[in-house]
Amino acid sequence: MKAIAFVITAVMAHVAVAAPDPAAPDPAAPDPDPAAPPRDPSPELRFAPPSLTPLIAPASPAEPPLDGGRMVGETLVGAGVGFVGMVLGGAAGVGIECSGGCPGEFGGLGGAIIGGAIGGVVGIGTGVYLIGNAGDQTGSYGATIGGALLGATLGGLVAAGFANANLDTAAGISAVAGPFVGALIGFNATRRWDRPAQAPALGSLVRFDRGALRAGIPLVTPATASGGGLLSLASGTF
Repeated sequence: MKAIAFVITAVMAHVAVAAPDPAAPDPAAPDPDPAAPPRDPSPELRFAPPSLTPLIAPASPAEPPLDGGRMVGETLVGAGVGFVGMVLGGAAGVGIECSGGCPGEFGGLGGAIIGGAIGGVVGIGTGVYLIGNAGDQTGSYGATIGGALLGATLGGLVAAGFANANLDTAAGISAVAGPFVGALIGFNATRRWDRPAQAPALGSLVRFDRGALRAGIPLVTPATASGGGLLSLASGTF
């Protein structure tokens, strides 16, 4: 047993002596130039002018967010334009019906009712579209007018049912609200950005990327349609 232990100890000592020292220079490597500056193993840091600083473009939402204030404006303007359309439509209806004469005390009343109803519904849809189409958003005018006409039809049917049940207030609300609800649904269902969104570029004050430290100019600029701002002080790959 002592002989075996002596052999194992001798082999391990030989391996330890033969192992190269990791701190010792490689004899096969060329001699370093004594005039060359020492090598720095850390990543190279260099400054680039602001014009070379990479820009970051924030992503914009795919479709405009639903704005309650804009919808209120669409409703109010729709009511105003709808009133004008009802007056003009009623006058046109009377003129058409009375083109060959208006006999009787209520001559032209039917034309005024039909023309006023059509003009009012079209005016409501037009007013909703005018406000909804303002700014950087747009929608389908045909869908808005079609929604107003469909809403007026359904509202009239519901109003007739309420009237048969002697619910005159509910009947009046249904008849009036129908074209507004239809126009709002028709426009907002087709609402989109009016032009391709051009997201502003943001320059960072400091950017570190791939071993390069770049100095830039920080920018504060609207990043979303709601007016939010972004300030980029530092960016890059850390």
